[in-house]
Amino acid sequence: MTPRGLSKRIAATLIAIAALFSGLADAAGAAESARTYYLANEHLVCAVTVASGGLVADTVRLVAARKAEGSGACVFASDADFLLEVVWTGWRAPGFVNNAENPLQLTKRHFRFVRAEDEKLPSGGKLLKLSFRGEEVPFELLLTYAVGPKEFFVRRTLAVRDSAAGGHFLSSIHPERGWFRPVRKVLKTGGFGQPVAALGPAGGFFLGMEYPIATNMMSQKAGDSVFVDCEVELGKTIGSAWLESEPVVIGLSPDPYVELAFSRYLDAIRVAPATPYLLYNSWYDLRAPEMVKDSSRVLNERNCLRAIRLLQQELVEKRGVRLDAFVLDDGWDIYRSDWRLRPEEFPNGFRPLREELRRSGSCLGIWVGPIGGYSHRDWRVGFMSAAGYETVGDQMCVAGQRYSRRLRELVTDFVRVDSVLYFKWDGIQFSCSQPGHGHLPGIYSRRAVMETVIDLCRSVRAVNPSVFTNVTSGTWLSPWWLKYTNTIWMQGADYGYANVPSISRRDRAITYRDYVLYDDLVRQGFWFPVANLMTHGIIKGHLELLGDENEPLEKFTDDALLYVARGPAMWELYISPDLLSQGEWDALAGAIHWAKDRWPLLKETRMVGGDPGARQTYAYVHISGRRGIVAARNPDIETQPLSVPLSAELGLTPGADSLAVVQTYPVVRGIGIFREGGSVELRLSGYETAVYEIVPVDSLPWPVWTGLSYTVDSASPERIALTLLAAEPGTKPALLNPARIEELRWDNGEKVEPASVKIPVAEEAVVPAPLLSKGEKGRRTLTADLLLPAEAEEAVLAFLLEPIGAYAGTDDPRPVLRIDGRTVQPEVEQQKGHWMWLKVPLRPGRRRAELQLQLPNGLRRWEGRVSAWIVAYQRPSGARRLNASMRQGASFWRLPPRPWPSGRLKRTVKLGEVPVQLQW
Repeated sequence: MTPRGLSKRIAATLIAIAALFSGLADAAGAAESARTYYLANEHLVCAVTVASGGLVADTVRLVAARKAEGSGACVFASDADFLLEVVWTGWRAPGFVNNAENPLQLTKRHFRFVRAEDEKLPSGGKLLKLSFRGEEVPFELLLTYAVGPKEFFVRRTLAVRDSAAGGHFLSSIHPERGWFRPVRKVLKTGGFGQPVAALGPAGGFFLGMEYPIATNMMSQKAGDSVFVDCEVELGKTIGSAWLESEPVVIGLSPDPYVELAFSRYLDAIRVAPATPYLLYNSWYDLRAPEMVKDSSRVLNERNCLRAIRLLQQELVEKRGVRLDAFVLDDGWDIYRSDWRLRPEEFPNGFRPLREELRRSGSCLGIWVGPIGGYSHRDWRVGFMSAAGYETVGDQMCVAGQRYSRRLRELVTDFVRVDSVLYFKWDGIQFSCSQPGHGHLPGIYSRRAVMETVIDLCRSVRAVNPSVFTNVTSGTWLSPWWLKYTNTIWMQGADYGYANVPSISRRDRAITYRDYVLYDDLVRQGFWFPVANLMTHGIIKGHLELLGDENEPLEKFTDDALLYVARGPAMWELYISPDLLSQGEWDALAGAIHWAKDRWPLLKETRMVGGDPGARQTYAYVHISGRRGIVAARNPDIETQPLSVPLSAELGLTPGADSLAVVQTYPVVRGIGIFREGGSVELRLSGYETAVYEIVPVDSLPWPVWTGLSYTVDSASPERIALTLLAAEPGTKPALLNPARIEELRWDNGEKVEPASVKIPVAEEAVVPAPLLSKGEKGRRTLTADLLLPAEAEEAVLAFLLEPIGAYAGTDDPRPVLRIDGRTVQPEVEQQKGHWMWLKVPLRPGRRRAELQLQLPNGLRRWEGRVSAWIVAYQRPSGARRLNASMRQGASFWRLPPRPWPSGRLKRTVKLGEVPVQLQW
């Protein structure tokens, strides 16, 4: 029974572990009375043991070549049990005393072993099939194990049939439900659509049913055993044809880094690779005529062609960025119809758009809202209900027999006739309790909707395998969605504004998005790749600016860069092409070029740090081997630390050393040299977005100093031009890679030795005096005297008001701001009752700012705190240009776009903070 190439020692080990579940006295007894069947490839061995006519256990073991160095055997065993929940169609179900008692729960003890068969697949994979017959039930059971030629995971499938055709109903199926051991630590307890994971004495494993609506759970019990249950509702009558479960996968990791092993497994099952995909979406630019008054904002042929040509001009021709898809969102169809194109707006169909897009190698994409859309959904639902389509409440029933057929016809015709290669399916309800729709109601309708969506995904790819599908609202973060679609929705709203004090409105929106992702990835602990999430793109359109009316280019650049630096593969531009400035186009194109260049690293993402919604610093970490990228952010005005672990758990090569960490955005500066197992301690200034590269020090492509802030202005094989801006106070500049330097020369031609490169510390951005506070009944005046040097550019004075304790949520004080005795109208950004920013531009020189706060009408007391800040750019007078020639051996990598012109630094200075009490 032992397959060729499987050592007797391994076989004995598997039998001994199986004996733990067999109830036999010892391993020797198990070896004599049991029969063990094997399935193996170069990575693992799976053994299934039967004894005394019943299923005993199954075991999965990594072969020696896959074990982590110095570890013991990575092997896990289970009692191989399962559960079928059957509603018995008859007077009295087997095992029950009363008629009508249900459901009947069938496990392995209800079935007797018949035979085992091997099967080789054309792909090189192997199957092991074990047949069983029911005792006291008329069912046959087929248990199948499958392994691919190079896979480190095994799939197990359960199937049942009733040759007597008794009409019994299979309400749910649990293809895996039993005890696993040996387990040292539970890593992930699972949940709806999520895997479970655990560590053993050596290595670990993950497990789950490969189906988004399945529930997989693990609970730690006494000793080294855990109980695992993988369940999904089925809702089908057991007949003469096999009813088969979705597979349960168990994958082994030779080391403790099980989530990394799970990521490799996902690479094997994805319907398509996670590669960059850039698209324009019309939602904040153009809409249906019922939704807008301005004719230039109507979604029609003329306005679409204008947008396409502007995108071609600004992205393709000027900046070398190719658009993959031009997507028409809500508004292309008649609302009172079953998804018919508007003939008035598109008199020539989509042909003119399709032909114009083809010129630049792009394609047409289409939004469809399966529940009936959002805009005027009541119109559509009313029309379609009258036309005989299935509805539920105020929505369409996606699994309805007639409506699902119409959806399939709609999307496949788009691919076949209009060459549509991208779909955004937005809004799906996974339940329907209405009878007569061609599916079971209640909980079983969830499977019916799931199968409808899977069918839509498969149908469009059957017409053209290149179709990109984005299934959005209504989905959840199950990694097994990736078997069917490219991306799903991140959860949360399309955009939002976090309740975190932010001078910039766009900063609030960034914090909101990162708060949602923190909830997904950290708080909820979902195992799902960011690469396959829709995170709703860059927003700046006529119908939604997202940011401030006159926001600085820096904030738009932060948003564009962080968007791609989080690691999604689908990049959406919710923009109005005629609205963006040339600087914003440069920022957008620069971020896209950078992300494409760094994609091999960006595609693997872990989130570290704190909660953005609690004003804590955080980062998206992308590591593979000895290289990595860290995209970090501080959502608060106060400078804060951030600790980034350099660990093998995040993908770093175990034992890797001589790793340089270099900041590349918003300026360049060396952080230091590190090794795996340590951490990088960063400090992020107020509202700073920063990007860092992790790279072997001998691969640095330009001179990297610690203690200096500078920019890389241009690079060629012959010369790299730098602008050294300023030294950091209290530090001595140190060159990390002197062996890579051929020659350094100042811009006047003077040669300089690497150790002799020095520039001064920048002057103080502002010279403040103490923040003074004085008051009288119901009001208080805060005074700030300061000297703003001539180096300061585009300076902003900002006051932050925050209530404390019981006064949070009450009305805000009424502010009056004076600069040099003159009353000015500040720009206000606030979350009423929680915080208020007041900001005004400030010119260099000596300035006096007075902020008077007065109790609002009807409030007799208010308590809080007020802080004053200067935010300014600074052009250090001691900055110098330096030209570097490098020795051969390291290739130059692309840098992120610059958020401000060369020669500048950003400064955020706290003038002071005082407690404030207002009382009548």
